[in-house]
Amino acid sequence: MYRYLALFLTAMIINGEVVAGEGPDGRGSYLSASTMTCGTVSDWRRANDLSLLNWYIAGWATGINFATPSTYNILGSTDVASAREYVLKHCADNPLSNTAKALNMLYIELYPKRQQRAP
Repeated sequence: MYRYLALFLTAMIINGEVVAGEGPDGRGSYLSASTMTCGTVSDWRRANDLSLLNWYIAGWATGINFATPSTYNILGSTDVASAREYVLKHCADNPLSNTAKALNMLYIELYPKRQQRAP
């Protein structure tokens, strides 16, 4: 199991940027790996094809839900489309950035409002 985790992390470090993040309470540490630049996000926006970004964010949220203690749904009362708009705005304001940085900032904003238990 640990061998696969080590291989995954090594591949992500070699192929993309890895950004460490920490939840506001100091317990929500996580790792966000991304190979998607804001340039790629801008290309998708110009092509009017944001479905891949939706899937990317849904996968990110699922991973955060799994890895963050006391978290059932990091998005809380928001949705993937709203998270997508947050990433699009971040990329428009910071064209040299990437999705990992945008999602780390979104995590910090959403963490206090997350859904902690299943309905």
